[in-house]
Amino acid sequence: MRKEILWLVFILHAAVNAFPQKPDHFGPFRVVCLNPSTPVKDQYKTNTCWSFSVVSFLESELLRKLKDTFDLSEMYFVRNVYEKKAEKYFRMHGTISLSGGGVLNDVMDAVPAVGVVPEQAYPAGRTGGSLQDHTLLDKTVKSFMETLVNDQVAFTDTAWKGRFSALLDDWLGEVPDHFSWKGHYFTPLAFRDSLGIEPSHYIVLTSFLHHPWYSEFPVEVPDNWNWASAWNVPLDELEQTVRHALSYGYTIAWAADISEPGFDWKNGMAYLSGEPVPAYAGQSAGAQDESCDKISLPSQEPFVNQLFRQKEFDRYATTDDHAMHIIGMAEDLTGRVWYIAKNSWGTRGTKFNGYLLVSGPYFRAKTISILMPKEAMLDELKRKLHLTK
Repeated sequence: MRKEILWLVFILHAAVNAFPQKPDHFGPFRVVCLNPSTPVKDQYKTNTCWSFSVVSFLESELLRKLKDTFDLSEMYFVRNVYEKKAEKYFRMHGTISLSGGGVLNDVMDAVPAVGVVPEQAYPAGRTGGSLQDHTLLDKTVKSFMETLVNDQVAFTDTAWKGRFSALLDDWLGEVPDHFSWKGHYFTPLAFRDSLGIEPSHYIVLTSFLHHPWYSEFPVEVPDNWNWASAWNVPLDELEQTVRHALSYGYTIAWAADISEPGFDWKNGMAYLSGEPVPAYAGQSAGAQDESCDKISLPSQEPFVNQLFRQKEFDRYATTDDHAMHIIGMAEDLTGRVWYIAKNSWGTRGTKFNGYLLVSGPYFRAKTISILMPKEAMLDELKRKLHLTK
């Protein structure tokens, strides 16, 4: 059986064997570690960052384990999860959120039932062009389900799921029962197994004071439609295990708030506050990078402890805005650690071609949750959570 799986992996490998290109430099930042990842994509006008970030994370896992590049379909999960959202919305009498948004758990929760498919088997852009615009789709879905919930006659309609599925087929395409890949046929479940993707090998972590440490709870954010749980750990331990994982070649899917004034996508940085100063202040002209002479870094950021973080969440200053993929770490000239995040907003109009440098305080204050391999966690934290290998 093992030989068969290895043979399948061999025939499934992508055409490009080298790791995809990333920016040659990050301006004034010194790269500490930059782990393998696939090219930046563009979610365009969709609220599907949860799928793009976790699919990117899975692609990095395949790079790490199989040393090969795969392009997996984000819209396959969007399509399947939308059906589950609609069912939950119906059962809850229309009292929960119904939108294109989601949380990091959603992809991993879907994988056991629906498997995985490559992009070519379920491509984005079926509504025309290479980019997706779900503005009207989301409105159509909400209208369909609101009518169903509010119309008493609709409760006797047992065929609504079929009509809803047909609606999604029109917008996103029919889900393939099987597909051809490199001259062989696979079902989504067989493709998943050939890649060795096992959701139980991964864990979602968070850090909040209103639940006991080292226990699971559903993070209370609007997009957590399925009440998916995360493990609650102290903030210092969360950050320590993230740094440990990144240092050893792993990557992290990251859900966070991006409403802060210091979230500066154009200049490729996210920081909490502080008076901006030139990145190369005090450096000789010869030491400066001319391509990045307009970058300014915060002179000082607030110290973020557990209470600071909790207050931000309690007053709705930290919300579930966005999800990205953290692939490495860097340092600025003062030695402060920044996290290198791969975004899903394309490569144009931003300093670092689709990547973002996130300050340590920003990460500590604005993280909602992270998804990571269990094996990448610090051993002490695994023991506290009673995780088995």
